[in-house]
Amino acid sequence: MINLNSTNSRISFLRRIVKSLKIVHRSAIIFKYPFLLSLLLISSQLHQAFEKSDECHIYDLRRYLFVEEKDKFPQEYVDYISENVDVILARFGFNGAVLIAQEGQILFEKYNGLADLRDTSSYVNSNTLFQLASVGKQFTAIATVMLKERGYFEYDDFVADYIDSFPYPNITIRHLLNHTSGLQNYMYLLDHYWKQDSFPKNSDLVSLFAEHNLPLNFSPGRRFAYSNTGYAFLALLIEEVSAMPFADFMKQELFIPLGMNNTFVYSPENNNIENRSFGFSRRNHRSIVSDDIHDGIVGDKGFFSTSRDLFRWDMALTHFSPISKEGMQEAVSKAVLNNGREVNYGFGWRLKKVNNYDFVYHHGWWHGFRTVYKRIPEKNIVIIILNNTNSNIGVITRNINKLLLLDFDNSNEHIADNQEF
Repeated sequence: MINLNSTNSRISFLRRIVKSLKIVHRSAIIFKYPFLLSLLLISSQLHQAFEKSDECHIYDLRRYLFVEEKDKFPQEYVDYISENVDVILARFGFNGAVLIAQEGQILFEKYNGLADLRDTSSYVNSNTLFQLASVGKQFTAIATVMLKERGYFEYDDFVADYIDSFPYPNITIRHLLNHTSGLQNYMYLLDHYWKQDSFPKNSDLVSLFAEHNLPLNFSPGRRFAYSNTGYAFLALLIEEVSAMPFADFMKQELFIPLGMNNTFVYSPENNNIENRSFGFSRRNHRSIVSDDIHDGIVGDKGFFSTSRDLFRWDMALTHFSPISKEGMQEAVSKAVLNNGREVNYGFGWRLKKVNNYDFVYHHGWWHGFRTVYKRIPEKNIVIIILNNTNSNIGVITRNINKLLLLDFDNSNEHIADNQEF
């Protein structure tokens, strides 16, 4: 297993040295303290060496993750899973993509129905792109962890220190990650106050919140309230700190290095995308759900991907790339409120225990898309479900849970996925 932890920490340390040196006039430092010139040169050489080492590690990681390994489970078990999941999907008329893997081996992979219900020839396949809705929050969260581990900020830093004119001085980065900020829903602001013909950007939210002086629903850290606004501001934070557009940062720093070539941040201004699926509502005669002003905001949603790319993502995270083992452990640890009470949410994942099994998961619901990413760490199982017909797929996941976990009791498990988007 490849470990990038030590390399990343050394790079972060050297970057802090260089950043500190930049604060003082360089020529004065060098002439007054000549040994610093040698230190700076050595640091530069080491930094280049580490960067080259990183490239090699990424290459090796991709080779390790994406080359077929020898099957770990007997064919009889794979057939059993396949036959029974087929029955479950047929029972509920599923349209979309399903992938189930255990110990890195794909046990079940299925593509049913149409990517575009208006086109009877547009069959869903392994390259079909689905809007992930809130399942994409984990991408935004992991990108935030990456920047923290590179030394750009700490989780308990105030957001206002990094986003100019951010009107809430007591909200921290951790509050945004954990949904404990108290921020109101940005969709209300856009619905009532966005009058321009263009789609809004995440940066527009800052001025809207400041201009209309929206109070917080509660003081930061007091309680948990699921917040799309928090993740929209996290995307803006990533832009400000990295000095890159959010879509470019995600592509260059996450998706390309991990071989996720079919994953990207969607822009409604450039929606002519090959292999995309379209979200439909089963009401109103299966009408397509079109983009609206909310689609200009990303980070809380706005990612398109495939089931295969999400499997690559899962494999990368379980091998502690692109973040450290410690960073991953914190991302899937429960948030703690000001009063010490724990909340069943980490950084971009919901957390719960049912029948002595831990579940690390997220559901998504947006514009006709329903999605599930669910990991069961004790069994090293991942379940990925992508649907574009607005079907309630919670019942499908519960049936799959019972199939994979023979001692699983459905009566103890209920996911209110209609509250997530």
